[in-house]
Amino acid sequence: GERGYSRSEKLVDLSTYITRDIKIHLPLIPSPMPDVINAHIAKVVARKGSFPIFPPIYSPEEGAELISNHKDAEKGLIENPFILSPSGLIKTALEAPYSNIPIIDDGVLVGMFLSKKYGELFYRETSDQPIRNAMEKDIARVSVNIREISENGEPNFRKAEQLMRSRMLPALAVLDNKQKLLMLATMKDAVFKEYYPNATRDKKNRLSAGLAILDNLHDENKERIRLAAEAEVDLLLIYPAHGWNEDVARLEMYLKRNYPQISILAGNDSVGQAVAMHYQMGADGVNVGQGPGSIC
Repeated sequence: GERGYSRSEKLVDLSTYITRDIKIHLPLIPSPMPDVINAHIAKVVARKGSFPIFPPIYSPEEGAELISNHKDAEKGLIENPFILSPSGLIKTALEAPYSNIPIIDDGVLVGMFLSKKYGELFYRETSDQPIRNAMEKDIARVSVNIREISENGEPNFRKAEQLMRSRMLPALAVLDNKQKLLMLATMKDAVFKEYYPNATRDKKNRLSAGLAILDNLHDENKERIRLAAEAEVDLLLIYPAHGWNEDVARLEMYLKRNYPQISILAGNDSVGQAVAMHYQMGADGVNVGQGPGSIC
């Protein structure tokens, strides 16, 4: 017979917080091990609503590059986008790793090269001509003043997306009052947000990610932390076998003093005193439990 309920009304909300500030929709976090997490899997994990943490095996430079590339996958409003000059060649634009390129002359937006508008083959016989011959020159159509897409004093990607849809544009340049380029919005990122509504993202609408670090204050670990912070890592996981020790406490104090914008997850913990210590040192979350191996 008829069942007196609706599936849409009975769905379970599994979302939770892994730190004070980071919310996830899928409460299953892959272990930060090299045979579990890589660059591709990290994107899948974040898009599905969990939180990827890269393992501590990489050099400081490699770890920062992983974080940076991960966040570049979906940028929302892109700061410092790739640009070209109107005197550059069309073939240079076609060879670039981007489809929508702001054209800048003397610091001012003068056009937008939209390679997908006609397709690469369209430009085959004119590829040695300057970009000014092929760029979109209607500045009013391909750009917007930042004030028009701002909300509560901050640029809002959804407002930029609405303009791109209404103008049927693949990209939109965000300008200041002097026509200087500030950001670039693309419909590709809007599509990603529709496909993955539960993705774990940062305040700039980029995919979130963390990095596991060792429990010491050696120079290499400090450099790893510094470069990760420059790459705007969302979380640092202090990842010893046993988290209840003085090295972890000193590292927690160092991180909260020097990098207060980064969430700190500490562990591994098996006793209540360890959790209390992390709380007192300022950690934003704890990793509870330990493996069965002898090192733990």
